[in-house]
Amino acid sequence: MKLATTLRLTIAMLALGVAVASAQVLTTETATRGADVNIDLINGPQITPTATNFAGIVYDNTTAVANAGFSSTSLASVWGDELFTTNPGILSGFKFSLYNSSSSLGNLLTAACTLSFYDGATATYLGGFNTNVNFGAGLAKGSYSIITVTGLDALAITLNTTDLIVTQQITAKTGTANRLGFVSLDPPTVGSSDVDFYANSSTVGAAGWYLLSVTANLGYQITVADLPVPAQKTTWGRVKSLYR
Repeated sequence: MKLATTLRLTIAMLALGVAVASAQVLTTETATRGADVNIDLINGPQITPTATNFAGIVYDNTTAVANAGFSSTSLASVWGDELFTTNPGILSGFKFSLYNSSSSLGNLLTAACTLSFYDGATATYLGGFNTNVNFGAGLAKGSYSIITVTGLDALAITLNTTDLIVTQQITAKTGTANRLGFVSLDPPTVGSSDVDFYANSSTVGAAGWYLLSVTANLGYQITVADLPVPAQKTTWGRVKSLYR
């Protein structure tokens, strides 16, 4: 496992007052894809691929093969991953995954989720959002779902770096499911990610970065709109002063 970055240390210290990297290789589960869910978080104008300020998908592994599922009976667990995107931008759309373990008691009907974004170099919190996921008849045991959230433009979450930490947490749920987690999808088709993942979970260990028996890439897709161009005018004298 690579050395922890500044942000990795910061997140861990904020969570538990200590940063721990585990040498233990954690046990994975087999995950089968269930029904996906689409959510329009803010019912209003959205950036679309035909808009002039649409940058596009800057990270994606949601079309890759599921190589593992990972779960915990600690439903307050926080999971995360470090993502290296192709471009900065304003968060426009986001996909993430939820996994209901094969050893869970039953179906997951609904889940309230919190998604958070951090700058990997400065440890700055860039923003986040909450969303409620309704699985209808339920996400069955041993299955995962890719949740697509659109309408995020109005939140103005500026991802002004290509080194991001993304974390996810279920804050409430309905259904008899009692062991939940994430699915790993590998390899990324846009951008890249390291082999480890972030966990803050009473059943895994202290907040820090951990390894699975396979490459751990949480299922994410990030779509952004271009960063706004500064409107301030620059004089010719100012331009010339930049050249020595």
